[in-house]
Amino acid sequence: MGSNHKLGAASTDSSRRALQLVSYPKKILILTLLAIFLLFLSLLHLHGDIKSTDNLDKYNVRFVSGKEIHLTDKCKEKLDALDRFHDKRRAARIQFANKAKEAGKNVYEMYWNRGDINKDRERRRALTFDLFEPEAVCLLEERFGGLSDERFAAFGDGPKFVCGVDYLRESYKKRNERCLVYSVGSNNNIRFERAVKNSIGCEIHTFDPTLRTPFVGNDYADFHPWGLGKEGEKVRVENRDNVEFTTQSVENVMKQLGHVGRKIDIFKIDCEGCEFEAMPPVLEAITNGTLQIDQLLIELHAHVTYEVMTDFFEAADKAGFRITHKERNGWGCGGTSCVEYAFVNESFLRRTTASAICGQNTGS
Repeated sequence: MGSNHKLGAASTDSSRRALQLVSYPKKILILTLLAIFLLFLSLLHLHGDIKSTDNLDKYNVRFVSGKEIHLTDKCKEKLDALDRFHDKRRAARIQFANKAKEAGKNVYEMYWNRGDINKDRERRRALTFDLFEPEAVCLLEERFGGLSDERFAAFGDGPKFVCGVDYLRESYKKRNERCLVYSVGSNNNIRFERAVKNSIGCEIHTFDPTLRTPFVGNDYADFHPWGLGKEGEKVRVENRDNVEFTTQSVENVMKQLGHVGRKIDIFKIDCEGCEFEAMPPVLEAITNGTLQIDQLLIELHAHVTYEVMTDFFEAADKAGFRITHKERNGWGCGGTSCVEYAFVNESFLRRTTASAICGQNTGS
């Protein structure tokens, strides 16, 4: 009797396990269907985010079309979503900077007013850079122009952050043309020119009115002892043996070099502080439509007033540039007061992004 009872119990356990095994596929099927349903809802939400206008006017969005007729609708939707995000980031940055501007103080004085440190003028100015963070990313960016000739090995003081090296080279190769690069400030450091020539093959022009020894980069660039800035302005550089020269506008320089009607693909400027005098006329010309530049690679120095710094970034925003990179120069300027910035034209950034995420090259 006891053995029969055990046998009956064993049979019952076997039946229960069999039923559980039968029910497992049902549970898996239900969980799978639930996961698919939740994924469908999330895709609907994402699609709605991409399609929504999200009150773009207040972010001053300019969808510069370029040659987008070759892009698929799906790719355009991705690019539009990224542009909306970038503009929100820019709007937040502008709002934060405006609060500091209205208070007449920089970000350091606003939030970390700590006794005698506040008296350190250079430190306050350096921390003003904290107001101006990148709002976008170039997916095809690389550090460019280091000690080594080897690509992707640019480190130390001096390299710039170029967007779309391969994109530029291939775009111009297809049209059997050459890209155009202006490099302002030299002191016979030709690493950037060498990298551009070797990796992209652009036509390069280097400008430095303070150079007092023969230019050593003739294999890579054409040299001009000219100062760029506001047309006809007298300049004296005290830290370069009191060198004096008269600046020329970029438009006038382009006339002299036969570049009228051409786009400057990369405008690099590293002139140890002259950027705040040289760049405002350039940005104004871009805003007015008399000059076209796709990338501005600039080392900014914290020797100017907070108002001058803020005006510079406002002018870059107005000219249609996005900040795509920011890096403090830890190898010079005391490690804090020089910052490498990369500004990329909205239209060019959109085209390189399409090349990166959609696999479509829309031309340059």
